[in-house]
Amino acid sequence: MHNPLRFRNRPTLVPFLGATLGAWLAGSSSPLAATFEVFPGGPTLQGGINVVSNGDTVLVAPGAYRGIGNRGLEFHGKRIVLRSIAGPGETIIDCERADRGIFMRGGETSALVVEGFTIANGGGVERGAGILLHNGASPTLRNLRLVSNVAGEDREDHPPASIAQGGGVYVDAGCSPVLEDMVIENNGCYATQEVRGGGVFCNAGSNVKIRASEIRRNGGRLFPRYGWSQGVSGGGIYCANGALIEIVNSRLAENEGGDYSDSGCGGTGAALWCDGNNSVRIFDTLIEQHDACGGTVVVRPGSRLLLERCQVVGNDGSVGVDSSAVAMRDCRFLSNDHGVRIEESHGVISGCEFRATGTLCQYTCAGGHALTASNGSELQIERCIFSGNRSTGSGAALQVGAATVHLTNCTIVGNMARGYDALGAIAVRYSSTATIQTSILADNCQEISYGTGSDVNADDSSDVTLICSAMQEFGATPNVRVIGPQVVTDPGLCVPPRCLAAPTEEGNLALTETSPCRAEVSPCGFDLGAVGVGCEEPSDCCREADGVGACCYDETQCLRLLEPACTTLGGTHSVGASCDPSPCVGGCCLDDGSCMILSELQCNTMRGSYRADVGSCETRPCGGTGACCLPDAQCVQTTLAGCVAREGVYLSDNMECPLTPCGPNQGGVLMLVSNPSLTYSAGTDYCGQAEVSECQIAQVETDREFPIILHALAAFPRATSPVVNAVDFGIQYTAGAVEIGDYGSCADLEEPMPNWPATTTGTTVRWVDAQQNHLFEVYWFAAYSDYDSPALISLAPYPGVGARFRSGFDDRIDPVVCLGKFGIDRPGIRCCPVEPLGACCTGGEACRPALRDDCAAQEGSSSGSGSIACRIRVRLPGSRISR
Repeated sequence: MHNPLRFRNRPTLVPFLGATLGAWLAGSSSPLAATFEVFPGGPTLQGGINVVSNGDTVLVAPGAYRGIGNRGLEFHGKRIVLRSIAGPGETIIDCERADRGIFMRGGETSALVVEGFTIANGGGVERGAGILLHNGASPTLRNLRLVSNVAGEDREDHPPASIAQGGGVYVDAGCSPVLEDMVIENNGCYATQEVRGGGVFCNAGSNVKIRASEIRRNGGRLFPRYGWSQGVSGGGIYCANGALIEIVNSRLAENEGGDYSDSGCGGTGAALWCDGNNSVRIFDTLIEQHDACGGTVVVRPGSRLLLERCQVVGNDGSVGVDSSAVAMRDCRFLSNDHGVRIEESHGVISGCEFRATGTLCQYTCAGGHALTASNGSELQIERCIFSGNRSTGSGAALQVGAATVHLTNCTIVGNMARGYDALGAIAVRYSSTATIQTSILADNCQEISYGTGSDVNADDSSDVTLICSAMQEFGATPNVRVIGPQVVTDPGLCVPPRCLAAPTEEGNLALTETSPCRAEVSPCGFDLGAVGVGCEEPSDCCREADGVGACCYDETQCLRLLEPACTTLGGTHSVGASCDPSPCVGGCCLDDGSCMILSELQCNTMRGSYRADVGSCETRPCGGTGACCLPDAQCVQTTLAGCVAREGVYLSDNMECPLTPCGPNQGGVLMLVSNPSLTYSAGTDYCGQAEVSECQIAQVETDREFPIILHALAAFPRATSPVVNAVDFGIQYTAGAVEIGDYGSCADLEEPMPNWPATTTGTTVRWVDAQQNHLFEVYWFAAYSDYDSPALISLAPYPGVGARFRSGFDDRIDPVVCLGKFGIDRPGIRCCPVEPLGACCTGGEACRPALRDDCAAQEGSSSGSGSIACRIRVRLPGSRISR
């Protein structure tokens, strides 16, 4: 008789190399993996798991495994493989409703692989009737079929549990499993108070990856003591608050959702329900045949939803997003009875098709819109198709309520608003804003005969703009603003769908070779719509004709158009220019330090400083506030731009005004620089040899190891008139890494502290006749450092006094606003006085950044704006913008 538990390729002791043998003898893992075979009728599956070591495989023969030891399997943190020989069709773990199939709680990693089983009839537990993962367990589950596992109790005549979660799989916090090639089918949750996750339950803090799997026909029921029963939240998958889930190349079908009202609506979140603060990523997945008008996929507040290349087909409801961020790319929403609903959310929908919404809905269901944006939502909708949709209310293709939408290159054709007071393929309501650009709206209809706006219907509280699109006469209500030329003839689609046939997936929406919406002849220079040219094989969407560029109109607006279309708008055209960032507006820096994106004319009206080179205020281009000395010696806190506008001298960002009034030496700095041409010689006075004419090019670092001659220089803004009789300052460096071997004052008198120039000491230098230049020498040092020890020598405040300039005739004090640092074999810090630049125009179109005094010396005209950019000239009414 054969041994039902036998070993294959078990390692034996042989003369291994010492290191390998030592590791094998000392550790729990074998240096060579062993394979252990389990057969029905012998030792149990748990027995096989118990005897193996890390790296080993338990190979399971076909058959049905029942009873204690063949259910509730635990792996104790091992890194092994449990695999069937014949796959899930012939290898069954039958739990007989007595326990779950697998329970992992030992911190298992992805190296733990379970593959090739059917796990059926799990029960008698409240969580994870098929598989429960706990305590960080993160295995690889592959080619498993979980069927007819029940969390809670599905018999009304038996006392049910109060809570049931995860009929198929329960994933606890901290677990990150991979579910691969799975079938999770006919599992459920049944309880009296809470039922969640008929197929899969993902707890808060879990991270679940589902790949190439099917999750179908899962659900459950809530049995209250009185009244009717409700369905399960997340019949297919439930994600608790804070869970992460990724689904790739899978199918979710026919799962059951919860019914939270008496309306007869078929449920919510049938395929996937996420409770909030979730990250949900779904790729290349089919979501079909769910009875859930409240949303087949529901994502709740604070979440992030990404759907890419998915198909949502034949569901009662589609996708519902609440107070979250959403991105949908290249997805197809086909033959759903209710459409996508986005509330209090923001995001992008690009390259998607919305067709045949309202397949079953007659007059008994409200809505039926292909896409609804409401309650403060903001959506960018690009290259999307809305075709053959039918609604029992207004907005068969798109309904916008108290929201903002921007449609670009969309095709909205053959949609029907049917029912009492049903109006428009696009309905814009309740103080909404909608912009429709380079799109096609055609052959849409509405059942009621009065009024206009079968394409776009807007109420009086909303702002709707149509730009460079195709829409026939009377297609929009009169309050829709039309900007620029439009295509008002037949758009020339290959096979347009018939509106009265909606809901339908029929129609070829590509442009014919003679369409007036082609880039070559359209008013914008783009292919209009979402499809492109070519009835057999459409070209890439959104082709551009030659000559497209940025068009600035209405002071702040930017569109990419051909020049004739731009001229029609009264705008200024720049061939090849982009609208991102917009050349029509720039940053406007106001006196309070705030930034706004405005036109130059708007900025001048607000007495701000205009910067055409700034396209966003997110980086705080206006800088912070700081101390500013005004001509009357008062100091105020403002921005650089505000200081220049008041003809003041800006001292420094984030600097508090000094306690004393501003003196003549306001804004002064002390630089620490070297002249690389100097060589140290003992007994030499180095005053007068700094040879620095401009702060911005002064050398503040070196890699030389022999003594370096450093100069401390005082520098002041050009707008000041310095009068310096004395300077108080100190020095700081790392003792032992730096040595100062020689030094000298460039003033007439010196009053040093004891041990000067040791680190953290200070000195005072004085002149009999005040220094009045904007740049002059104060002191020199001969310093060196060990070549292998990078060092920094820093000018510093005089201990207990501070670094300051003093003017003796009235004893006024001005603080040194910046102290330089010199680096040896490391970067130094260059201190320069704040010199606000403005735009200097020297005739014609010539313009360059320059100081006000330098500009005047060149007989130029200075804006004095504090901006380093040349400003766009103010555009007069009826003129073109010149640069």
